[in-house]
Amino acid sequence: MREEAIQWAWSKGLIAGKEYHSQEQIEILSQGNWNVTSPGPDFKFAEIKIGNLNWHGDVEIHLKSSDWVKHRHHFDPLYHRVILHVVAEYDTPIYLHGTLLPTLIVDAPLISLMKAWKARSEEHTSELQSHSDLVCRLLLEKK
Repeated sequence: MREEAIQWAWSKGLIAGKEYHSQEQIEILSQGNWNVTSPGPDFKFAEIKIGNLNWHGDVEIHLKSSDWVKHRHHFDPLYHRVILHVVAEYDTPIYLHGTLLPTLIVDAPLISLMKAWKARSEEHTSELQSHSDLVCRLLLEKK
């Protein structure tokens, strides 16, 4: 599975749950703006509520929580406004400004569903790229 699948699910409001460390419910008030053109976090200007506290800032999405360090975000000031780390797998705690970064782990059933969609999509794509279909497309392109 790719990070983009989780980003898509986040953008559609399909991800919800509890903050990993406190186990408080996270209410997504706004997913933010999907940042597909600029360096920095995946979603800018998000708004969430954890417990009784509203948070305004950015959301970063990874397959594993350790990708934060792997991608060197801890050195990048563009990531200093991140209020939520959304991950498929939690494998290490992440600290921002000396405190644990709030983390939401994507539900296993949603991960399974996204993997099934991916497999079905790849199956469909390979059918479309069969030898006879490729020959037909090449012939049509010559016209």
